[in-house]
Amino acid sequence: MQELKSENYTVRVISPGILEAFIHDRASLEPKDFWEMKQMNLNLSDGLPYLIIIQTGYFVRMSDEFKALTLKKDTDNKALARALLVNSLGHRIAGNFYVNFNKLQIKTRLFSERENAIKWLEKQKNKGDTQSVEK
Repeated sequence: MQELKSENYTVRVISPGILEAFIHDRASLEPKDFWEMKQMNLNLSDGLPYLIIIQTGYFVRMSDEFKALTLKKDTDNKALARALLVNSLGHRIAGNFYVNFNKLQIKTRLFSERENAIKWLEKQKNKGDTQSVEK
């Protein structure tokens, strides 16, 4: 399995066109981390469009600048859809706020089970309709 790691996160290929990112516990994310993760994603997807599962560890801090970058279409033009994997009530509350109160440019959905997230991303890949945002 192809995998790239940094101090704050790990990104790997789970199937052709689908990546999985895990943000490590206690990570403190700044804009440089956003750009580094994007580059890892592009390297693992061979520069092609991809779908991604993102799971955040515990006690992760994201700067306002980092959060703002996640909302911009022009910074994420290769990611076609995102599945946010939540594993706690706190993550679910933060994830619901992120999805429901921001104008997301990438189709995004929350999941509590990894298998369901993968199935949903597979459907998005097969549909080819990944431009709209699902709320």
